[in-house]
Amino acid sequence: MTMDITVKIGGAAGQGIQTVGGMIANACRNAGYFIMGINDFESRIRGGHSFFQLRICDVPVRAPDHEVDVLIALNSETWNLHRDQLKESAVALIDSDESVESKQGVNIKFSEIAESVGSQLVANTVAASAALSLLGASFELMKSILTAQFREKNEKILEQNISAARLGYEAVEAIVFKKRPLSRTFDPKGRVMSGDMAIALGAVAADCRVASFYPMSPATGIMGHLAKWTGKLPLVVEQAEDEIAAVNMTIGAAFAGVRAMTATSGGGFCLMSEGLGLAGMTETPIVIVNAQRPGPATGLPTRTAQGDLNFVIHASQDDFPRFVFAPGTLEEAFLLTKKAFALSERFQVPAIILADQYLIDSLFILETPFEAEQEIERYSHQDEDFKAPQTYQRFQTISSGISKRAIFTA
Repeated sequence: MTMDITVKIGGAAGQGIQTVGGMIANACRNAGYFIMGINDFESRIRGGHSFFQLRICDVPVRAPDHEVDVLIALNSETWNLHRDQLKESAVALIDSDESVESKQGVNIKFSEIAESVGSQLVANTVAASAALSLLGASFELMKSILTAQFREKNEKILEQNISAARLGYEAVEAIVFKKRPLSRTFDPKGRVMSGDMAIALGAVAADCRVASFYPMSPATGIMGHLAKWTGKLPLVVEQAEDEIAAVNMTIGAAFAGVRAMTATSGGGFCLMSEGLGLAGMTETPIVIVNAQRPGPATGLPTRTAQGDLNFVIHASQDDFPRFVFAPGTLEEAFLLTKKAFALSERFQVPAIILADQYLIDSLFILETPFEAEQEIERYSHQDEDFKAPQTYQRFQTISSGISKRAIFTA
């Protein structure tokens, strides 16, 4: 590893922290570098401290480094909270009315610069551009990122963001930062990918046709990705009135013969436990994602945890078989989601995927594209026995131990 830089962007919830981080991540990817980004945010629309931390390397990286080279502070609170993490050579850009008494800190009014082009909403574009300028990225690289992000919106919004980006570059022209890795570019190594997208892609590759859910962080992103693809794929995504309805919709869809899933967190999974037992008793194959978060009851929606293993193994009364998978990487998230659907259907039992907020919301570079099989093996029994439906015995004991399951057709 010859280059290893960490950029941290912080501010209040609602200031577009993830937008800034996403812009910088995509710029680094386009410049041919590897990234690993973590999201830390509050469970509120406004207020509370949030940050996005991005590690940039010239080799694959899957863990953060908490010593910071560039700090983008969209408020004074960020400076006060994270100043002790700065390396000696670090630079901090701070949007604050308070004067910063530090050789590392520089006051830059991102919000005022944004207002000069007509909208405070583009302050995050100003901030992202200033950070990329310090890192040595060309303005054309930033412009390409903005064009890709806003090309589907109207021309005025795109031009406003490009103007804001230019001012962001100009605002840091006089600042000396010795580490300028993006001044040297390479061919992109892959694509920016999050854990929730990897799980969603695994479900699609496994031929999931129905996904029902009730929003519960940090699992909501999985269903958000699936919902975006419904117009392009033979897929129905339904937002239910609660978690009980969501798991029962999943059971109903699976009973009718399609592969189906739901996604929730620990509190929602608790509500689904009776449905889980129903799926176990009726030998109905369903997939449930439990994106874990800490704390009993409602818990902490935007924090990560891994405490639900015993819970999901033993959930629901009495005993019945189930599969439990716990992916730790993007590749495992994709492959184990596919495997969950296949084994659940083959053995007619529920399958549970354990994830956490850290995997779900973090960004990585995926070098090798995911692959889906052209032909998916299905495990229903449409054979001679079903030519006479009156003889069909769904739960008849047979030598394999797996009852014959017909898929209903019109």
